[in-house]
Amino acid sequence: MKKIQINILAILACLLWASAFAAGKYSLLYLPPITLAGIRLLIAALMLAFFAKKEELKKLLPYWPFLIGYSVLKVAIPFIAFNLGLVRVTGSLGAMIVGSSPAISIIMAVAFIKTEHFNREKIISMILGMIAIIMLSLSKSSDGTNQILGVIFLLVNCVCGAFGDIYIKKKTDIKFSVSLNFLQVLVGALFVIATGFITEGVSLSSVAWNAKVIFDIIYLAFITACATTIWLKLVQEPTVEISVIAIWKLLIPSVGALLSWILTPGDKPTLVSVISLMMILVSIFIATSRNASKKIKLKMA
Repeated sequence: MKKIQINILAILACLLWASAFAAGKYSLLYLPPITLAGIRLLIAALMLAFFAKKEELKKLLPYWPFLIGYSVLKVAIPFIAFNLGLVRVTGSLGAMIVGSSPAISIIMAVAFIKTEHFNREKIISMILGMIAIIMLSLSKSSDGTNQILGVIFLLVNCVCGAFGDIYIKKKTDIKFSVSLNFLQVLVGALFVIATGFITEGVSLSSVAWNAKVIFDIIYLAFITACATTIWLKLVQEPTVEISVIAIWKLLIPSVGALLSWILTPGDKPTLVSVISLMMILVSIFIATSRNASKKIKLKMA
C-alpha cells in the first residue's frame, strides 16, 4: 500500500471518530452509556455482516480464544469506557482527552514492537501534541469528581485501544480485516449488552425515541463499522508502523472539538483552544514529513 493511500485512509478513519463526540453526547441524553454502546456495536455488527465472507470466517474460527480476548480488549472495554467518560465531560473536552492517544500509541508501539522506533519527528510531534492537549484540557473548567472520573474513563479507552493495535499487529497469521472486524464487533456487542443489562437494566420501550436519536445511533454504528475496519486494515499492513499512523489521531481533538462547538449548545471555543488546535495541526505536519520514517537510536524494544 502506498504512503498516500495509508495517509488518506488514516485521515478518513480519524475524521469519522472525531464526529462521534457530538453525536454521542446527544444520544447519551436518551440512553444510558453502556446500553447505548451495546446497541451501537450490535447495529455495527449487522452492517459488517453483509461484507464478511464465510470462507474467511471459517479460517478465523480456530482462533476463537484470541478473538474473544481481542474483542474484549479492543472493543468491549474501550466502548464502555468511552461512553462512561463522554457522559461526564463536554463533547469538546472528550475529543481533547482522546487526542492523547497518539502519544500513548507511540510509546507502547515502540516498547512492544521490535520494528517500531522513535525518531526526532515522532518525539517532537508527540510532545507538541501533548502540550496542546494539556492546554486544551486546562482551558476547561472542572466540575469536580465526575469530570475527573470522565477523564480517567477516556484514558482507559485510549490505553486499551493502543494495546489492541499492538495485540493484532503481533498476530501476523490473522488477516481478513472486514471479517475479523465483524467477529470482534459482534463478540464485543454481546459482552457490552450483557454488561448493560446487568448494571443498567434499561427497557428499550421506556426510551423516548425520536428520529434524531435513531439517526445518531445508526450513524455511530456506521462509524464503528467503517472506521474500525479501515484502521484494522492499516494496522495489519506489514509496512505500516503504528507509531506513524497514530499521529493522525491528533485530528480527533481538533475536528471533534470543532463539531462539538458547532453542534452542542453551551460548548464554545476559547483563545487557548484555538491556539492549541493550531499546535496540533503543526504536530501532524511534522510527524508526517518525509523525515518521519527515518530511525534514530532511541529504540526501546
